[in-house]
Amino acid sequence: AAVARRARDLATKIDYKLGKSAFDNENYEVAITYFDRGIEADASYTNNQHMKGLALKRLDRIEEAMAVWSALIENSDRAAVNRASDAIRDHYHFAASTAISRNGAAATEEDASDALAALETMMGYGIEADADTYYYQAEAAKIIGDYAQAVTLADQAIEIHRGSLTDKAKLYFVKGESLMYSGDVDGAKEAFAGATYGQYKASAEHWIETL
Repeated sequence: AAVARRARDLATKIDYKLGKSAFDNENYEVAITYFDRGIEADASYTNNQHMKGLALKRLDRIEEAMAVWSALIENSDRAAVNRASDAIRDHYHFAASTAISRNGAAATEEDASDALAALETMMGYGIEADADTYYYQAEAAKIIGDYAQAVTLADQAIEIHRGSLTDKAKLYFVKGESLMYSGDVDGAKEAFAGATYGQYKASAEHWIETL
């Protein structure tokens, strides 16, 4: 029994390495074949499931990828749960960001609605909102013209954000814009003061000086 377990463990890891090699060479269908074989041999080795999800995503088989990662979230392995959650979150955050930015400064309500739909789908998989989730929701609310909601969402993002001041600047900037559009000049200036970092620095300082 011990020998059998050891052999199964080795076979599973060999399938992972073969699948990863195929994945790196963009042979995604072949990679999935190896990952499936590894999963069948020992599903507790979660690297195969995670990489299968990535391969499915590369093939634009999004629903299948999400199903694989959702199954991993039910796994007791905390590292696997975190990896799967991050993969799902990254996909839908990218979808939300793409929707919001695809028309540049002329973003439409349809763009905002598509972004919100992506984030709602993400949370439907049991993924909790983080600072970036609230940020994209705030941007969408601003586009729609619901400035009070945009400010509330921006504040939620600011409260839980744990990154650098440069990364946090976008949260203060969307808050500042929303307050500005709603007519709260003093509140907007205060918010823009928190956005004077990185790529938002020049724009934030411009609004602070001109409002």
